[in-house]
Amino acid sequence: VPPLFKAHPTLKAIPYISLGIYPTPVEPCETLSAQLGVRLAIKQDGKAGPFVDGKQLFSGNKRRKLEFLLADAKRHGCT
Repeated sequence: VPPLFKAHPTLKAIPYISLGIYPTPVEPCETLSAQLGVRLAIKQDGKAGPFVDGKQLFSGNKRRKLEFLLADAKRHGCT
């Protein structure tokens, strides 16, 4: 269950198919953090896609939109 649905249970009525690995990895950006004097981190959507036989099928932030579009298509009988 995505964190969004945990935080807002009423959204569970929206069709959804998980296509990724959650939570998305977040990595510290130490060099830039040191230069700016603040703590920065990078959300690595490129590392959150599913793997089959050791190869990543797809990744990136557009996968999130596709999770809802494919679930809605399936709900409407598309194959």
